[in-house]
Amino acid sequence: MLAMTEEEHLMALQRSDEKLRYIINNLTKRSVERSVAEKIVPDGMRKSLVVRCHDLSGHFALDRTVSKIMERYYFARVRKYVRYHIKCCPECVLNKVPKGHQQDELHPIPPGKRPFETIHLDHIGPFIKSTSGNSHILVLVDNLTKYVKLYAMRRCDTDSILKCLKSFILLHGLLKRIISDRGTAFTSKRFETYFESGGIKHTLISVRHPQSNGQVKRVNSTLVPVLQANMTNERSWDKKLLEVESQLNNSPNKTVGDTPFRILYGYHASFHDEVLRHLTIGEEYVDVNKLQEQARVNIEKEQVKWKNRYDQKHTKPVKYKVREVVFLRRPAIHTVADVTVKEGRLYVTTAHASHLKVYRVGADCDNVPNHITDENKEATDSDEVQFDEKEKTEKVPDQPASREKRKPSWLRDYTS
Repeated sequence: MLAMTEEEHLMALQRSDEKLRYIINNLTKRSVERSVAEKIVPDGMRKSLVVRCHDLSGHFALDRTVSKIMERYYFARVRKYVRYHIKCCPECVLNKVPKGHQQDELHPIPPGKRPFETIHLDHIGPFIKSTSGNSHILVLVDNLTKYVKLYAMRRCDTDSILKCLKSFILLHGLLKRIISDRGTAFTSKRFETYFESGGIKHTLISVRHPQSNGQVKRVNSTLVPVLQANMTNERSWDKKLLEVESQLNNSPNKTVGDTPFRILYGYHASFHDEVLRHLTIGEEYVDVNKLQEQARVNIEKEQVKWKNRYDQKHTKPVKYKVREVVFLRRPAIHTVADVTVKEGRLYVTTAHASHLKVYRVGADCDNVPNHITDENKEATDSDEVQFDEKEKTEKVPDQPASREKRKPSWLRDYTS
């Protein structure tokens, strides 16, 4: 009886296989004697070969990785196999930014039906502490009239913001909607309780995406230079805040086509003309309803123009499914609502689509179809996908036949 080791038994099985025997005979030749077809590697080596030429060689894209492999080796459908591997590579998904148009769409916020129905809220600072102890500014902007209200604040906490909001509501009435970022002062329990008691809807923008609250951010970019131009002492900036507010509200706004003050009150305010204003043509009062309706039409017209211009430079974002694994560009810190569970700790947050990248493993990685034909159209029995016999015979009435999503035969040995 002849005893064989496990290695000798494996070699004997390989020699008995016609395909492997042909490959082994070719591999035993010198490299200069092999043709392109003679550099074919067995299926079991494809994974390690791609890892060597992609993962261990800089994580380059498809063309560079394929060229690296084709320098010495070859196997059928090399480009499809490498593309599948790169799509499932977590380092590539996490670190690489796709070229060309990014995935995004513009969703303008419609203007309110009346003044101060919807306002945008944000605070700016810290500034140099004034003699009154103020270091921040709370900015409120009406999304219809573009009217701005400024409040000097000592701290950006919930109590200070609620005090300013209560003062604002006493002058202009209850609001219907407030849009703000996810600062700790805006996400506190007391803040939400106050809104719920007043029937005010509070909308929190996406994490680390200030463009969602672009109305107030645009005012902030104008507010700072105007404030710097008006103040004479850096520690008395808060005393000029009311004057700066008046200048912002009495300056023409290109979007609405008029000044916020006139749209709100129906006339142009005069501050420095003194007696000269009596020599000019008298200012007639205009019905504010007509001015506000025209402002609403102008805003909607501009929003359509902005959306068309923005969407032309971007592609439609990916639609994610529940329980899909995604990468978040940066971890959400101090901007979440904690949810206590028995096992571990979860958090709930809202992230913009531009900050997410989907990670699909397996057959979903590249949306591999159930039938793959050879690039040279030399189909063999092993290339054909075997369908379940039950799916051929059993059909649900009044419903289209469905097939189980499987990997193609040339990827059955692939392990992610």
